[in-house]
Amino acid sequence: LYLSGVFYQYRGQATGRLAKVSATSGALDTGFNANGTDGGIYALTADGSNLYLGGNAYTYDGVDIYRVAKVSLANGTLDRTFSPASGPNGLDGVQPRSPSAYAAATAMFFDGTNVVIGGTFTRYRDKQCDFIVTVGTDRAIAP
Repeated sequence: LYLSGVFYQYRGQATGRLAKVSATSGALDTGFNANGTDGGIYALTADGSNLYLGGNAYTYDGVDIYRVAKVSLANGTLDRTFSPASGPNGLDGVQPRSPSAYAAATAMFFDGTNVVIGGTFTRYRDKQCDFIVTVGTDRAIAP
């Protein structure tokens, strides 16, 4: 079970706004190394081996993610090949660190090939995509 939001601790242990816990006991999985983001994570989706994050975070474990990231389901390691580059912009057109924009939701297509990202943005990687974009697991914008 994965938890996300704007919290910093789970049962007294540091979590960095993302935690993996046992669905039966509620115990924190300390092997899941989510050292943290600098903003909230508001949406999660998984593809079987990876967890996709959406929110208003600009970094994950000190690495630029621009509101969207892909991490290992097993241990929370960031997949740096998925970097969304400039990521979603803000409604004010400022990018990439506009406080008015965040990827408010993510969902996986059932074919395991694409991630749908929805939120308060009008562009993604400098392409027009009002409030929603479909991205491949390789981070390329899907048709």
